[in-house]
Amino acid sequence: MHPARNSTISAPEMEKIRASYDEIFERCRDTYGCFIHAADPRNALDVPDAEREASTRSCISCRASRSGRELPRRLTNRAANDTITQFVIKKIRARVKDPKVADLLIPKNHGYGTRRVPLESGYYEVYNQPNVKLVDLRATRSTHHGHGSAHE
Repeated sequence: MHPARNSTISAPEMEKIRASYDEIFERCRDTYGCFIHAADPRNALDVPDAEREASTRSCISCRASRSGRELPRRLTNRAANDTITQFVIKKIRARVKDPKVADLLIPKNHGYGTRRVPLESGYYEVYNQPNVKLVDLRATRSTHHGHGSAHE
């Protein structure tokens, strides 16, 4: 649930990036997850809750960040991962007005970052629009396209 933060890169900014390719690629080779940012070396569970939440908020709002400055053990330690997963759950619930819809959008079978992180801009807010309805295919039996039984 990282904002995509896609925007135009100015010509001077692109020149600066191109001039830094060697440094950027070297940095990526030497960092956890091949990010340009060094990961916080501390265990997420050793960081006070308020500091950990502020760090998570900062990483999510940073244009250049995707999770590279995060605490890497959040991907390998379930209790540590639960800290960021709960943060994301609160964010989804805050962005989606209908609690039932929000609950359907919250992943239940994996922790945050253990599968591809969604890079989005306004995805969750779409579910607040009156012309959008979330259909839970796991709970709704479809009779379309050959998915119904032969007895229907």
